[in-house]
Amino acid sequence: MTRDMTKGGVGGQIFLFTLPIMAGNFLQQLYNTVDGIVVGNYIDSPYALAAVGTCASLTMVYIALAIGLGIGCGVLVSQLFGAGDKVGVRKAVATALFLMTGVGLLLTVIGVTCSGPLLRWVLAVDENALPLARLYLSVYSIGLVFQFIYNAAAALLRAVGDSRAMLLFLLVSSVLNIALDFLFVLGFHRGVGGIAAATVLSQLVSAVIAMIYLLRGPLAPRREEWRFDRGMCRTMAKLSVPAIFQHLAVSLGNVALQRLVNAFGTVSMEGYTAASRLLNFIFVPVMGFNAGMSSFTGQNIGAERLDRVYKGFRHTLFMTLIATGALVAVIYIFSTPLVALFGCTGEALARGVMQMRFLAPFFLLFSVHMVCSGLLQGSGDVTVASAATICALLVRILVGYGMFWFTDIGYSLIWKCIPFSWCMSLAITLPRFLSGRWKTKSVVRRQPPKP
Repeated sequence: MTRDMTKGGVGGQIFLFTLPIMAGNFLQQLYNTVDGIVVGNYIDSPYALAAVGTCASLTMVYIALAIGLGIGCGVLVSQLFGAGDKVGVRKAVATALFLMTGVGLLLTVIGVTCSGPLLRWVLAVDENALPLARLYLSVYSIGLVFQFIYNAAAALLRAVGDSRAMLLFLLVSSVLNIALDFLFVLGFHRGVGGIAAATVLSQLVSAVIAMIYLLRGPLAPRREEWRFDRGMCRTMAKLSVPAIFQHLAVSLGNVALQRLVNAFGTVSMEGYTAASRLLNFIFVPVMGFNAGMSSFTGQNIGAERLDRVYKGFRHTLFMTLIATGALVAVIYIFSTPLVALFGCTGEALARGVMQMRFLAPFFLLFSVHMVCSGLLQGSGDVTVASAATICALLVRILVGYGMFWFTDIGYSLIWKCIPFSWCMSLAITLPRFLSGRWKTKSVVRRQPPKP
């Protein structure tokens, strides 16, 4: 079901569109958390949680590529939809599916063949955890092509205002993933390989269901439209490359930080894994409203309704701060029992709790940046949004490694360097929004009404 967000109430449109996205993000975080709980409590290895946790930074690199490419495809489709170009929308859908499936296949091959060297030479994983980490990442990489297909469908459906369908797909995928976690670990005793296999199978199911839904709806290209349009591909690439760099910067920052975490041993790896997966729940409203702001802006830019874009920004910022603040309070108050769910005890528990309580309040600052970033992405001004994240990455790495080499702060430097990077992001995106230069970045022109 498409949603025309160029008409009607502003706050209600954004909230109703974003709510299913947030629910879907929550489901994703839920099964990631269940993965960690199962690994930490039911796999008979003291290195299992550390092994799976250290792979997260690399899997986020693959996810960043899928999300970044999907953003570029989605911006073009949302602006074509807002401009009333139905034929252009269908042609863009076909091109996007060809493009993302091809990239997904390529990364599947790279992921399966290069997992060992990446873990050993890039992350410097502890030798005790390395065999389990290599097994997990190799199996996980088999599902990358399904991940790209699903993200293509998700981005295209969100671009035309359909966020409800993806919630249903994620519900099926999440329930299946959780059930398979317990089946493969407790029933078949497959360990971390079973955890990875559960993720691959759930990704396959979600990709199949999403594609069936997409190709039976109004976005389905007609027979003559099933072709790879080079011009549209160039436009998508132009929009995707900055978005890819933006999300990749975050992921590579996590890789750099994970290497620092690994330098402090497996106890630190366990605490960091538990805290990171719990803090990811705060990203649920932040990323949801970011996606909502992007799609709302894209449609209204295509429809030349700048007044609605400004109203949308104010409503979205207010809703984001309220939702983020509530989660910050919960995470801060209940940090100890939450980290303990992962089987963490002693020093691992203490480090996980310290990380959560320090970082949680700073998510309010980060949420303001993400609303600005969503608006810039939807308008087509993706270069500035990406530059903000890349600059933040550099700050994060420089501050983190500077603390590591020149201070005696110890393990806490892992999280103390993060607020510096978020301040840098906001210092770039907020002035760009206030300048209004994003208004000239539209990549389509509104179609004149038919006589």
